Amino acid sequence: MPDIEITDVAVAGGRVEYEYDCSTSVGRFFAEDLAVEYDVDVSAVPESVLVIPCLANLCPVAWATGADVSAPAVDSRFLDALEAVREGFEELYPEFVSASEVRADRRVETSDVAFDGGSVERSSGDGTGPQSSLADSDDAVLFSGGVDSVASYVRHREADPLLVSIHGFDIELDDRTAWAKRAPELREFGESRGVKNRFVRMNLHSALDVFLLNARFGDHYADDWITSVGYGLSLLGTCAPLTAAEGVDTLRIAASGWEGGEPPGGSHHRIVDEVAWADTTVEHAVYDLTRQDRIERIADYVRQQAPDLQIRSCSREGDNCSECLKCMRTAVGLLLSGLDPADHGYEFDRETFEYVRRRLETDDWRLSDYERLMWRDMQERTNPGDEYPYPEAEAFFAWLRNQNVENLGADPADSNRNRALYALAQRTPYPVYSGVSSAYRFVDEWVLG
Repeated sequence: MPDIEITDVAVAGGRVEYEYDCSTSVGRFFAEDLAVEYDVDVSAVPESVLVIPCLANLCPVAWATGADVSAPAVDSRFLDALEAVREGFEELYPEFVSASEVRADRRVETSDVAFDGGSVERSSGDGTGPQSSLADSDDAVLFSGGVDSVASYVRHREADPLLVSIHGFDIELDDRTAWAKRAPELREFGESRGVKNRFVRMNLHSALDVFLLNARFGDHYADDWITSVGYGLSLLGTCAPLTAAEGVDTLRIAASGWEGGEPPGGSHHRIVDEVAWADTTVEHAVYDLTRQDRIERIADYVRQQAPDLQIRSCSREGDNCSECLKCMRTAVGLLLSGLDPADHGYEFDRETFEYVRRRLETDDWRLSDYERLMWRDMQERTNPGDEYPYPEAEAFFAWLRNQNVENLGADPADSNRNRALYALAQRTPYPVYSGVSSAYRFVDEWVLG
């Protein structure tokens, strides 16, 4: 029997549940079966496409563990894409990605299969009713409301793209408070621009044992499993049934990095550029723009059409915390483009400059290589004499111009305490680990800090 065998794909309306059997050595990395819920009816979508979200989330684990994967029916184009994606991962992470095979009892040319696709009214599950008055589109954009996805929308807004937002990725599925605030903002963004929103729910964080995956493989990547390995393939593959139901030809995912500034990770172009299925092609949007280029495109859009645009870079009950590295880096980028961050989703005032400088100088923030690229990108855009909404900005940017960015912030490696906990998890037999893993997390998050 294969190490991972998908045994059932059950669909009811907009909900798809997956069952799979795993050998013990692989099964330890899965905590529960995956389930995905769409706000459209996907029951007419062929199984060869319905299975894609499951494969997209299982396969990276299989490649890391050398496991083979089997499924009853899989779209032929996606099967070919998976092999190209695996080769991409092998290039990015040669230390732990190994050869493994994805087998299908039936390879299906899904574009040749007749099914009742097309647009379907929104289910009543989120209480918003149908969106029949809004534009239909052959294009879709993965949309979180952050810089990258907003820049992707701005560039392609003439196509009236469908905006697809996923609950269960950056905001975990059980965080209903944050999502209750974020979802209406995402919906308002689309409706105010005459385009449709679609929302997807997935239990990714509870389906994978991310803690143990990081314990086993974390030495090989800079962040965590979901962002460093699963990110692009997971998000894209999860959208496959939705694109079939909505007739989407092009699905765009905003690039995290850019040409010449792209560290290894799940959203690397070597991964994203290979993904495709049925009649849907994936486009790696705004890859030709640096992070600050994207912010400046957004700033132009704000000045021309959207003066009240809000940017979301993290979640604290759905809001930006305006304290973390990501929030403050984004706020500084907005300021550099001539916008006042306080008008676009951030708590920002004259005291913020000293706060950011102190956090960078005292190593309170851990800067990855990619973070340093973004700070250097901003550093290179600062010019003496530029005018900003705050008088303190000129001195701050003068300070930034004179910094060696390599010396700012701390090393991004996990602290010794996390390494010790991970090592303990790696050495614990699975039956014991499964009973005490919650204790590991308690010690890590509450006792140690």
